[in-house]
Amino acid sequence: MFQVDNKAIGTYISGIIESKFSSSRDFCRRWLTLTNEDINEDSIRNKANKLSQIKKGFKGIQIYDLPV
Repeated sequence: MFQVDNKAIGTYISGIIESKFSSSRDFCRRWLTLTNEDINEDSIRNKANKLSQIKKGFKGIQIYDLPV
C-alpha cells in the first residue's frame, strides 16, 4: 500500500519556500493573492498556521493547495 510521509513532504516544501521567500508570512501573503482571498492579519495568520502544520508534518498538503 502507498504510504505518505508528511514530515518529508513538509521538509521539502519548507526548503522551497525558504529559498524563494524571505519569510513564511511573505509566502502566505503571496498564497492569498494567488487564491484571490482577502489579505489581512487574520487570513495571514490562518495561512501561516496551516503552513506551519504542513511543514512540521502534522497535516498533509491538500491537492487544491499544490498549485500555490
